[in-house]
Amino acid sequence: MRLGRPRAALDQFHQALALHREAGNEAGAALFLNSIGYQLVLLGEYEEAIPYCQEALDLHAKLGYRHGQGSAGDSLAYAYHHLGRFAEAAELYRRSIGLFQEVGDRWHETDTTVHLGEMYDAAGDRATALDTFRRALELLEQLNHPDADRLRARLAE
Repeated sequence: MRLGRPRAALDQFHQALALHREAGNEAGAALFLNSIGYQLVLLGEYEEAIPYCQEALDLHAKLGYRHGQGSAGDSLAYAYHHLGRFAEAAELYRRSIGLFQEVGDRWHETDTTVHLGEMYDAAGDRATALDTFRRALELLEQLNHPDADRLRARLAE
């Protein structure tokens, strides 16, 4: 994935998923289901991503792994968002933000908040998008994250 070879990464994720399933490792399977789904999202294959992300979300919920639920929910929401299914995306993004808050993962909370703002912007709700981006900027500034400058510039537009 980091070498810029998304299809090769996808093949590796499928192999890892098969190995975790064969070993009966549900937590590992859930991780790679979400990895496959998110990689498909990045490739623009949103419909294909949905079953993987949903299965990852369901499996993380079954296992009680809240961080995994947040990650899989964000991935699923991202797919819905890009398909124009904004109500479903918004609900999942908000749920994921809450889960990341519960487990104290400020970075993923911030990242998902940016995704939520992008979804509102895509849906044509500029006012809510700006409010959401402002909240994300506050979080980025609290984290001293370099992405704060990029979001600050976006808000200035």
